Amino acid sequence: MTQSDQDSVKKILKRRDMLMERRGQFMNHWEDLSQVMLTRREGFTSTTVDGDIRNEDIYDGTPMQGARSLANTTGAMIRPEGEVFVKVGTQDSKVQENEEAAIWLADTTERLDAAIRNPKARFRQSTGEVDIDLVVFGTGILFAGLSQTRENLLFKSIHLKDGVPFFNDEGQAVGMFLNVDMMIWQAAQKFGAERLHPKTQELIRQGKIDNKICIVHAVVPREQQRFGSPKLAVNFPWADMWIELEHNHLVKSGGFEEFPFVVPRWNTSSGEDYGRSPGMIALPDSNTLQAMGETILVAGQRAADPP
Repeated sequence: MTQSDQDSVKKILKRRDMLMERRGQFMNHWEDLSQVMLTRREGFTSTTVDGDIRNEDIYDGTPMQGARSLANTTGAMIRPEGEVFVKVGTQDSKVQENEEAAIWLADTTERLDAAIRNPKARFRQSTGEVDIDLVVFGTGILFAGLSQTRENLLFKSIHLKDGVPFFNDEGQAVGMFLNVDMMIWQAAQKFGAERLHPKTQELIRQGKIDNKICIVHAVVPREQQRFGSPKLAVNFPWADMWIELEHNHLVKSGGFEEFPFVVPRWNTSSGEDYGRSPGMIALPDSNTLQAMGETILVAGQRAADPP
């Protein structure tokens, strides 16, 4: 890496750490919510293992069912079945009155709608996950971009524990820091082994390709806008950086013409970046319900014990 790259990496990671520290209280709140309403999203402050049982302390599934029902209703209202997801138009409505323009807009709308409905795009699955994040946590994160092969659109729901957005003074998300856990072979396949840190390359030579590494994916506005070829990623308005966290090593750098994340929030409060949710309102009752269920279970077990 050049000295400029090293300075950029240090600045990016310092800003990420500061934003993660600022949202500590929300992390505790989200963990409490996930434990009774969305156990598959646990892990904000606790350590989870893939495949572990996360509902063993659930004595009444009503809060989980309620969250799912509201999420499904929300999704149906936002994205009604049978209607096109997008409609392409022009800022100047008079242009759409032109016959040739109207034909082009209709064709583009049809093709874009088909691309979104393509099963490989995973639009329905990902937006469904964001819907329930909104209901339970008040904030969701959706990536909208291209697949690695660039052959189709790709939508991905991001776990709030891994995504750290930041917003401008108008409340619009303009930057994102993602923590991405990858197996070494996955990172080598995505970026090329030669781009990884020398110590990671040594692990590949030792055959330890299934070891996991943490990569920070930062998408941030460029501090200095460049005026070269608009076709070059380094001149795009948003910088796209992938950093091996353990070694502070810049793996790949590129750019985006538009911010590729959507960060909806249910309700917002002045001075807070993250949203407030119906789940937060229902949390006290949900905890009471679980406590009652535990009490009834314990009482039943005692009654069943032989004298």
